[in-house]
Amino acid sequence: MPLQVQLLYHDPSLGRQVNFVLKRLEILHVDPPSLQRPHDIDRFLSSFCTWQRDENPPGDSDPLHWDHALILTGLDLYVVSKNGKVSSQVVGTYRHYGSYKECTILNISLYCYTWN
Repeated sequence: MPLQVQLLYHDPSLGRQVNFVLKRLEILHVDPPSLQRPHDIDRFLSSFCTWQRDENPPGDSDPLHWDHALILTGLDLYVVSKNGKVSSQVVGTYRHYGSYKECTILNISLYCYTWN
């Protein structure tokens, strides 16, 4: 069964079907030494992007190479605006180099509820 998001990319109006492929799933039980997870989302994103770039095999010819990395977190993240205001209502963010978007942080704690 296709992912719901993928169904959007199979719309005939696009002229071709775009498929999403999960290349690697890694569940981190312990943080790798080179991955720092501060609550400041910009610093977390910078650390994650650097870490995933070092983990990613270079070149599209490698079957384990990926185009975009996503990390899900339950940390209470915050963002600091240019004027110094702190906001804790952070869902996620991504970083790109040129026109290439390479990594995303998604705060899943905003989507999780505890049912008793």
